[in-house]
Amino acid sequence: LLRYSLELEQEAVAIEEAVDAVLADGLRTADIARKGEPVASTGQFTDAVIAKLQA
Repeated sequence: LLRYSLELEQEAVAIEEAVDAVLADGLRTADIARKGEPVASTGQFTDAVIAKLQA
């Protein structure tokens, strides 16, 4: 949406990089967590992404 409909390339990249960074930190929601990994709620994951964006 940001990239193609609104032509906000920088914002799209920033969000993608923040999500990638949170995943690299090991945070996962239940739908993508591996067996035995800690699971974050969607709210916790979103908060972590927002924190990366604000850093």
